Amino acid sequence: MIGQELPSRRTVLMYAGGAAASGAALLIVGCGSRSRREQVRAAPPSVRHQDVEVLGVLLDLEHEAVAAYTASIPLLPGPAVKAGMQFLAHELAHGGELAGLIKDAGGKPLPPAPSYALGSP
Repeated sequence: MIGQELPSRRTVLMYAGGAAASGAALLIVGCGSRSRREQVRAAPPSVRHQDVEVLGVLLDLEHEAVAAYTASIPLLPGPAVKAGMQFLAHELAHGGELAGLIKDAGGKPLPPAPSYALGSP
């Protein structure tokens, strides 16, 4: 029984050490003088016309997320509304960025669908 527990603990410690090292590396990399947003804007991605279809699918997913947050925020309890609004703002920003990338690649971003099958709570 003890012999069976040791490999499990060893494995857990091995993964924990790897995760800690990865986290430390990300922390060091993230401590640059510029924010992540500034870093991304300083090196905009090169978008090709072939990318438009994939970006369009991603934009549609963002539209669906916006619809889901818009529909669900009124159902949230008081303190959760603020978080829901923040997530909604993020999704709207993501959609705007994707629409800009689609335009940069020579495509036309599609508007949100008239409705989405969101299910029920």
